[in-house]
Amino acid sequence: MHDSPPFTPQESLFILDCLECAATLLRGPDRDSSLTLIMQGVPALASSPEALSLGLDKELAALENTCSNLSQKQDWTELLAQDHLQLFVTARGGVPAPPYASCHLPGDGRIMGPAALAMRDRLQAADLQVAGEGNEPPDHIATQLEYLYYLLHTALILGQDPAEDPAQFTQDAMLSWVPAFAKAVAGADRTGLFSGLTAMIQRLLQTIARNFPS
Repeated sequence: MHDSPPFTPQESLFILDCLECAATLLRGPDRDSSLTLIMQGVPALASSPEALSLGLDKELAALENTCSNLSQKQDWTELLAQDHLQLFVTARGGVPAPPYASCHLPGDGRIMGPAALAMRDRLQAADLQVAGEGNEPPDHIATQLEYLYYLLHTALILGQDPAEDPAQFTQDAMLSWVPAFAKAVAGADRTGLFSGLTAMIQRLLQTIARNFPS
């Protein structure tokens, strides 16, 4: 384990909270969890001093504003569910932003490609299981965020050597495709929540890759 942690204890917890929030919303809009995150979780993250110290203040402020506007709509939970469905699950003419690494990497473009197999091997090596549906490809962005949470929690909170270097995983397995995914989401998002969320995720990944020592 590194002698000098890359983040303060408060920043470490903040990063983990951001990852958990993003993964939960990207899994699918459960009314109770979405309500809590949109009404309380995102505003708490946006008002945290760590948002500024880690350079996520602009992205979180924009996301908080979107959440505030969305929550004022009477049918906001239905709008969010429809947006999630049409962005990531099924849509006429094809899903505009499939949430799998395999679908966005050059030379791949298919579900359960090399990125999915590599992620499956990582999870098996760490004795972890994919959350949610049993047939969900393991390179779903929420699964990758949860795996990154596991790596960072091991390193930053437990003070132990993680299964692999968090910065390397972030750079190689996530930043190799998340920018393309975020662009696809921004081009088709109807509520604005998921485009704001993916913008925050991209900035967070860049912060982790830049500051976590190899």
